[in-house]
Amino acid sequence: MENRNPIKQKNADSAVSPVIGELLVLAAAVIILGIFAATLNTYIPDSRPLSVNVRMKEIPDQYQIIFYHKGGDPVPDRLLRAIIFYPDGMQVNPGLAGLDSDDDKDGFFNLSSKRIITLSRDNYEKIQNGTIRLVAGNRTVIFSGVVYEG
Repeated sequence: MENRNPIKQKNADSAVSPVIGELLVLAAAVIILGIFAATLNTYIPDSRPLSVNVRMKEIPDQYQIIFYHKGGDPVPDRLLRAIIFYPDGMQVNPGLAGLDSDDDKDGFFNLSSKRIITLSRDNYEKIQNGTIRLVAGNRTVIFSGVVYEG
């Protein structure tokens, strides 16, 4: 006897084709996303060195050199140091102990803040016509100037 059911039986393989299609679309999306992520790394800028505008002022009668932050990036105090090159070639690093601040609230050398180097009278006289550098970290010189005879 013949099966005369008006509802035709669907082939069991007919559902496989849409699943394979969805998997292929998903695989293509993952591949495109991977390529995009790999090329996106080339557009991210590298880290840049600090950019700071500094002004130096000397107060000879108090044996002080003052650095004023006039613009640019804030510099953490823990990275900041001064290096003094005497005219005879000798180098001195007063270090963090030599950089004082009367406006230190947050531990940064920020806009409108200042750092003060107080030297002894003998050292201040030796430094005349020498060079002083304000350095952040190991390599970034953010200021270099000559201490003139007062």
